[in-house]
Amino acid sequence: MGAMGFACVVGGSTSVGWFSSQKEHLDAAPQCLFITGLVQIPFAVSIVIRQAMRGAGDVKSVMWITWITTYAFRLPLAYAFSGVEIPLGGGRVIHNPFAGMHGDHPTLAGLWVGLCVELLFRAALFAARFIHGGWTKARV
Repeated sequence: MGAMGFACVVGGSTSVGWFSSQKEHLDAAPQCLFITGLVQIPFAVSIVIRQAMRGAGDVKSVMWITWITTYAFRLPLAYAFSGVEIPLGGGRVIHNPFAGMHGDHPTLAGLWVGLCVELLFRAALFAARFIHGGWTKARV
């Protein structure tokens, strides 16, 4: 994953060009590949640690870390960094207080930043649980 992350960081524009020549793709996709390439190693480490703890029987902590980071961090960060506003119907809208962060319109790259920040946070929590050693006391 580290090698592929490096490839995404340095060759995102080239690889996107192999699949599409549309300006929209050539503008947005390399930014997303760059962002996601930066977190591939922490993401890989978190996958390995998570699966090791599950295999050792520490499934509850894995479940709680995953749920909490997904719902308390991933969704709010994706919303905040993307800059989107949520239509509720009837002309009502939930305005994003961070909408101006990336200019006048929502960005896909902003969404990816939010998602990847959560991946880093999740990796840190799994690593902390692993280093703490609480998983060694799990009963199978």
